[in-house]
Amino acid sequence: MPLWTMTDNAAGAPKSNILSSGRAANGSQLYQNVQVGALVTGMGLGVFGVDTFEKANASFEGPKMTHSGWVSRKTGTGYVSEVAVTNGGTGYTPGPGFLTFSTVGSSGVFANASYQVNAGGSIANVTLNNPGNTYNIAVTANAVVAFTTPATLVVTMGGRVGRKEYITLVASGSMSRDANTDDAIVGG
Repeated sequence: MPLWTMTDNAAGAPKSNILSSGRAANGSQLYQNVQVGALVTGMGLGVFGVDTFEKANASFEGPKMTHSGWVSRKTGTGYVSEVAVTNGGTGYTPGPGFLTFSTVGSSGVFANASYQVNAGGSIANVTLNNPGNTYNIAVTANAVVAFTTPATLVVTMGGRVGRKEYITLVASGSMSRDANTDDAIVGG
């Protein structure tokens, strides 16, 4: 039985110990996986069959990979490091309030921050109460209360948020094309 095939499907994914933790996982567990924490806590780890069309498609991740063939993709995660007020906005009710963090497309959880509104109705400062964890992309912060002009808040992420590492496991110029099921991940 071969250790891989050049057909872009779970049955053809490489059968090898590629997890940095030293745990073995079969190809079907890793195949096209993008879920953070599915196999390794705090990391997104997947194996993708990348054909030459996907490799060449500049709209997605294809050009970031060295070769077409079987590619391992690791996605780092992190936390909210800081929330800075660049413009306090206007029309906020004076006193304390809480921020919400938008996690659309991100897997992170638990970030929590509070803010103080000055007598002029502007957000004066933000206190990060909990940085959260396992965010795989940058998030945005919002004060979801009535206001006249929204405050501008800049969120700085820490850790390895959004960093992706690609490792070519099997280089090939003849990977058979799939039914475009992974194109949103690696191009095509």
